[in-house]
Amino acid sequence: NILIKMLSGYKIKCRRLLLAFSPTLLSTINFLPSLSLTNNCPMIMGQCIKTVFIYSKPFWRNISINQTDQQGPCSNIFESNNPHALIGLILGDDAVFWSDKNEDELIQAIIKQYEILYNMNEIPMNTFVQYWTKENFSKGCYAAVYPPSSSSTWIDRRKALVDKRIWLASTEMALEWVGYIEGAIEAGQRFAQEISNSF
Repeated sequence: NILIKMLSGYKIKCRRLLLAFSPTLLSTINFLPSLSLTNNCPMIMGQCIKTVFIYSKPFWRNISINQTDQQGPCSNIFESNNPHALIGLILGDDAVFWSDKNEDELIQAIIKQYEILYNMNEIPMNTFVQYWTKENFSKGCYAAVYPPSSSSTWIDRRKALVDKRIWLASTEMALEWVGYIEGAIEAGQRFAQEISNSF
């Protein structure tokens, strides 16, 4: 049997275990006995901050964009229609940098970026900032990736993780749609069927 002990003190016994999170979080679990070295995850989690700036009107739609390179924190910018909003994504090293800064400083930097981009000085009605880098149950997003020259060590991780008793189902373990919710669903369904077949 497998015995799972939660930090709350709650305990669960099972014969099979399906873990539904990124492989990068394996190091946050104490396994007794320890996982073999072949189960050490070489992947690193992507880093992203998602920002949503809500405006009274979609002023950007009829404006010529003034941009030839990135002129602020956001690498990707796109609109949402309900409400009128600009969604800006801050990625990679920029996300790590801005995660340590004051949020007001970040908001002002994005306002300045949009001012340069759209030649407009519009102030948002409201702003939301999601620091995926600080989330306990993901430590980043969108998905974990392999650093160079490391993928061969985890090439068989789409199979059972430990002794055919513990599986890891996440978008990173998918056979298709890796990095998307569809990939996580595919991996979860496939491993659930494998677990059912293993009894």
